[in-house]
Amino acid sequence: MDFIKRNPIKTVIAFLVVITACFVACYLLLIWNRPLGEPLALPAPTYGAAVATTAILAEAEPSQESQPTKTPFQPGPIFTQVPTITNTPTLTFTPTFTPTPVFTPTPQPVCGGPDYMNILVTGIAAEYTLNGLADAIRIVHIDFRTQKITVLPFPRDLWVEVPISMYGIEPISVKLNQAYYYGTDALNYYDGSGGGSGLMAETLQYNFGLPVTHYISVNQNSFRTIIDSLGGIDVCFSDNIYRKQFEQPVLYLAAGCHHLTGKQAEMVARHRISIGDLGRIQHQSILLKALIANILTPSNIKYLPSVVDNLKGYTSLSLSPADISALLCLAGKIDTQQDIIFTHIPNEMLVLTWRYDQTRGVQTSVLVVDNEEMRELVDEFQRGIWP
Repeated sequence: MDFIKRNPIKTVIAFLVVITACFVACYLLLIWNRPLGEPLALPAPTYGAAVATTAILAEAEPSQESQPTKTPFQPGPIFTQVPTITNTPTLTFTPTFTPTPVFTPTPQPVCGGPDYMNILVTGIAAEYTLNGLADAIRIVHIDFRTQKITVLPFPRDLWVEVPISMYGIEPISVKLNQAYYYGTDALNYYDGSGGGSGLMAETLQYNFGLPVTHYISVNQNSFRTIIDSLGGIDVCFSDNIYRKQFEQPVLYLAAGCHHLTGKQAEMVARHRISIGDLGRIQHQSILLKALIANILTPSNIKYLPSVVDNLKGYTSLSLSPADISALLCLAGKIDTQQDIIFTHIPNEMLVLTWRYDQTRGVQTSVLVVDNEEMRELVDEFQRGIWP
C-alpha cells in the first residue's frame, strides 16, 4: 500500500500493462486456434445408399401390425406338485488358472495434436479462382499417435450420391469431382460449411463413412507457385509421359528422372491421355510424394507459412495456426521415406461403366464401386489396418 501511495502513476501504468497483456494473450490464443478458412461442420454421419437394408431394419421399431395380440390372463386350475427327492452327486472342482491379460498402452499423440487428422486435399481445374471441378482428390490421414501419414486418392470419375437437392433430384448421382463444384458459391446448391470442400467432405462421409476433419484446396496457379517457390521437384517415372495435342498423344517427358518446374508438374498432373484417370492418379501421387519430401526439408519447411500467406485467393484451408504448428512439429519427427505411405483403391474394386447423368442430361463414362466393400476399406484405412 505504501508503494502505491508513493508511486500512483507507476501503479496505474503497471496495472494497464497487465490488463493489456491479458487481452493480448487472450486474443493470440483465440486466433491461434481459429481456422484460417471456414471450418467444417458436417452433419451427424448418415448411411445414405450404402447401408445394408438389414442394418436399417435392425434399428427400426416393430410396427403395430407385427406385434402379437395380447390376451387377458384367465386363471386356471391350481395343481399341487409333489416334490421328487433325488440324490445330489458330490462334485470335485479342479481349479482353473486364468492368465492375467497383458495390456498394451495406447500411444499418446505427440506435438500437442489430436489422435488424427483426415485432411481432404483437392486440386481445382481453374486458373484464378477456386470455383471449378476437382481434378485431384486425396485424403491425407495423419496419425499423431503412430507418427505416420497415409495418402489415399479417390478417382475423380467415381460415381457417388451427393447429399443435396438439385432439379428435383435428392440426392443427386454424379461423378465425385462434380461434388466440389456444386458446393461452390458459383452454383449455390449447398448451404453447409466449407463450400466446395464441405460438400465434397460430406459426400465422402455419406457414401463411404469417411470422417473428414480439415480441408485444403488449391487451384492450378497456386500448385505451380508452390513448386516454383521450392525450387522445383525431383521425380522419376517408369514410363513415358504424354500430353494431348489435336486429340492425339504427344511425348512430353521420356521415362526416367527429371527436375520439374511448376508448369511441367502441372502438365504431368493434368493429362491422362493413353493412361486414363487411374494412370493419372499414379503420376499425381509421384508428384505429391516429391512435393511433400521437398517441403519437409529443414531448409524449406520454415518458408511454408509465408508461401501459404502469399497464395490467398488461390488456396483455401480450414487449418488453424495451432494445427499447422502441430503438423510442422510432426514433420520433424518422421522419416519422409518410411513414414509417408501412398496407397490406392485396388483396381479390382473399380468397374468402368456408363451412367446417365440427370443433371447434365448425358451418358458418361464412370467408375463404380461396391459401397459396402468400400466402407470396409475406408474403416480399415481410418484405423491404420490398411494398407
